[in-house]
Amino acid sequence: MRRSGSALASRLRALSSREICSSLMLQQLLYYNLFWSAAWIIAVGVRVHIKYGKGFTIVDPDIARTVLCIFWMLAEPVRLAAGWYGNLQENVPWLVIFAVLTLVPQTAVCYYLMLAAYDLKPFDQALQVAMAAIIHLELFVTVYAILHMFRAQRKQYYLFEYALQQQHRYGGSQQL
Repeated sequence: MRRSGSALASRLRALSSREICSSLMLQQLLYYNLFWSAAWIIAVGVRVHIKYGKGFTIVDPDIARTVLCIFWMLAEPVRLAAGWYGNLQENVPWLVIFAVLTLVPQTAVCYYLMLAAYDLKPFDQALQVAMAAIIHLELFVTVYAILHMFRAQRKQYYLFEYALQQQHRYGGSQQL
């Protein structure tokens, strides 16, 4: 039994109309985190300057805080860009990079500043608790988005392979 070429061609075209896997919640978290991160670094900088500023110099007794904040400022734009690109392009490797950057430097900086920094005040801890909540929410939503995208892309791959096998079996003269 031979199938007509037009039926197979329409089946292959239907494979291109797949569901969109981008996570709207992750995109919203990334959008609002852009503003929150800017406000957070300004609040931490002002707080350190008020506590330890002497004119134009800052004499911070907690050198680890200074190093971690600089590391955070370098990693945050890369992390947010990886999250945006990975989510909008449905690119799982970029979302994995975003999750790793969220887990390793950002969470470590947040917990250090929340629990182990020198001369902690309630304002500092409240600021870090809010940051930790946002970071953990982003991490959980990212893991869900990665799993959802991986399943959808795997399904799309197997459907395409099946359609190619059908084309080869029932008259491989047509182009994709």
